[in-house]
Amino acid sequence: MPIPLNRLRRTAILALMNVDWPGMKILATRYVFVLGLLCCGTVFPANAGPNPFSGADEAGGYVLPTLPTSAFATAQDLHADPRVGQWVARWNAGDLSTLIAETEADLRSPTPHPFASHVWLYAQSATGALVAGAPLPAPADLVVRLDLPARVFLRENAAAVLDFSDLAAEALTAGLSDYWALLALVTTDAPAQLPELRQRFLALYPNDFGAAWVASGQRLPEVSGFVDALATEPSATMGSAGANFALWRLAAHLATSVETRAAIDNWLRHAPQDANALRRLGYLLEADGERDAALEVFAKAEAIFPFFPYWSLAGRIEAFQG
Repeated sequence: MPIPLNRLRRTAILALMNVDWPGMKILATRYVFVLGLLCCGTVFPANAGPNPFSGADEAGGYVLPTLPTSAFATAQDLHADPRVGQWVARWNAGDLSTLIAETEADLRSPTPHPFASHVWLYAQSATGALVAGAPLPAPADLVVRLDLPARVFLRENAAAVLDFSDLAAEALTAGLSDYWALLALVTTDAPAQLPELRQRFLALYPNDFGAAWVASGQRLPEVSGFVDALATEPSATMGSAGANFALWRLAAHLATSVETRAAIDNWLRHAPQDANALRRLGYLLEADGERDAALEVFAKAEAIFPFFPYWSLAGRIEAFQG
C-alpha cells in the first residue's frame, strides 16, 4: 500500500532528528528518499516494471543504483550533426551574415536542427540586431516560429534575475518544442510549471543529455508525480537513454560527485561530442577542485558549441587561465 507523501516526509524528519552521526544522516536520507520512490505512488505499469535503477536492496538498505553503459545506447549526440560544425566554423570565422542565412534556411527545411533557432538568435544578438523591445529581425515567414524563443533568450540573458512564469505558461499553452528555449525555461525561475515543462522536454528529446539532466532535477515533493508521469509517456521515452539517466539520478540523488561524473562519462562514451554533458562534467570537476581537468573539459565543450547562453564557459576558461 503506497505511503502518503506527507507521512514519508515526517518519517524522514524524525529519522534525521534521531541520528547524530553525519554519515548515518546521509544513509538515512538516502534510504528515505529511495523508499519514497518505491512507495509513494511511483509504480510503473505492469509491463514496465519498477524503476530499474532503484537504490534500495532487498534488506531495505541503500546501495548506489547501478547504471550500465548500455543504458545509454540510444544517446543522441545533437552536437555531432555536421550542420552544427558548419555553423561553428562560420562563427569562428566571424561570418555572421552567412551564419544567419544558413540557420534561416535550416529553419525552413523539412527537418530543422533543434539548435538552429538558438544559433540564429545568438548570431543576431552578436550583431546587435536582437534587442528587447525592438522588432524581431527575422524574415516574415519565421517571425511566429522565433518570437517566443527570442523573448526567452533575451530575458535569460538579461542582467537581472527575472521571473519566467509568464513565458513558461505561454510555452505550455503553445506546445513549444524549441530545444534551447525549453532548456532555459526549465533551468530558470518558473516553479509552478517546472514539473510539466521537464516532462515535456524529456518526451520531446528522450535521448538527449540536457533534457535528462534537467528532468531529473526534481525536489522531493515532485519526484513521485514525475516518475508516474514518465511511465505514461510514449514507449520512445520510457527505456530511452534520457529516461534511464533521469531515473538513475532520481534514485541516486545523493550520489557523490565522483559517482555522477562516472555516469556522465558513460554517457559520453555513446555521445562524445555532447557539449551539455561535457559542461556538466566540467562543473563537477571544478567543484571537486580539479581545475586543470575542468579547464580541458570546458575548452572542449566551448569548441564544440560556442553558442552557450548566459552560462557561457568562456569566462570560466579565462578565469582559469588568468
